[in-house]
Amino acid sequence: MADAIMAGTILIEDGTAIPDSMVLKRVPYSNGWASLMFSCRELEREINKAHWNLFYIASDIKTNAFGFDRQKNLRTAVDRVITAVKANHCNCLEIQQVTPGSFFRLPYVTVTAHSRHIQESNLFTGVAESPG
Repeated sequence: MADAIMAGTILIEDGTAIPDSMVLKRVPYSNGWASLMFSCRELEREINKAHWNLFYIASDIKTNAFGFDRQKNLRTAVDRVITAVKANHCNCLEIQQVTPGSFFRLPYVTVTAHSRHIQESNLFTGVAESPG
C-alpha cells in the first residue's frame, strides 16, 4: 500500500508540526516521509480551519527513473522528488502526475510534483533564497 503513489498523493515529512486539532492518518513511505490518507482539498480545509497555512510552490518538480522494475522506478523517482522538496526547505509535497513510458524499450516513469509547506505562520519560511 505504501507504494500506491498516484496523482493527488500527499507526502509529508515525519516530525512536521500540525495543528493540535488535526489527526493525520499516515502510511510510512520512504526516508522519514509518509503518505497521507487525505486529499489535498481535505488537507487544505483542515489546515485552514485551524488557522494554519498550507503553502503551494507553483514550479513543477519533474523526475525520471529508468529500469525494468516499475515499482523500483516509481520509488526512485519519488525519492528524487523528496530530495528536491527538502532542498526547497518544504515539509510536504503533492504528486501531480505519474507517467510511465519507454525509451528504446527501456521502461521509465516520470513523476511530476509540487512542493507544499505546512506551518502556523502566514509568513512563508520554507524556500531558501537564491544567492546573489
